[in-house]
Amino acid sequence: MIRTVLRYTLLSILLITMAMASVGHAHPAMIKKMLAAHALWLNTYGLEGKRANFMEMDLSGHNMIHVELAFAELRISNLSAIDLRWANLCNAILSGSNFSGADLGEANLIEATLTAAYLNGSDLTGANLKGASLAMADLSGASLRFANLTNADLSGADLRDVDLTGAILDGTNLQSARRLTIPMLSKVETLYGSNLNPHLMQTLQDFAPHLFQPPE
Repeated sequence: MIRTVLRYTLLSILLITMAMASVGHAHPAMIKKMLAAHALWLNTYGLEGKRANFMEMDLSGHNMIHVELAFAELRISNLSAIDLRWANLCNAILSGSNFSGADLGEANLIEATLTAAYLNGSDLTGANLKGASLAMADLSGASLRFANLTNADLSGADLRDVDLTGAILDGTNLQSARRLTIPMLSKVETLYGSNLNPHLMQTLQDFAPHLFQPPE
């Protein structure tokens, strides 16, 4: 187990370093052109246009509110301080990308792949992360207030100082999640069907059994 965590931690550091040393800051005109081609690709079910591929690009600081990036490729990209509020990123590939300080409030991240992503200090308030993979991600200091994490995978993720107030953790995999505490979990909406460390689960069941009741 220790070797596995160490291996994934080193992989995460490597991916973050690569993301921060990406190929250069993307020009707004190029981004606009790629988004237009991606929209056409989505609307024609791949018959026309082109799937957006921002892999290893630097999109840091860009305003991309409401952007349509479902199924887009954004692995190992620098997305720090980007504004992606209300963006559609469902099924997007975001592994190893740097989202430090990014605003992803109310974003659609259903079944997105965020494995080993760096989300330190990001705002995911109200984001929909149903079925998303956040395994080994760094979420330290992030806001997941009222986020929907139903069936999401947070195994091995760093959750230091994460705000989970009102978050839905229905069927969420929290096995081996790091720096997860009782006070943090006591603020969630539900833990029904979640996969938790046995000690944490027993303690919570003793003083907050309502968290394990089926959601209404």
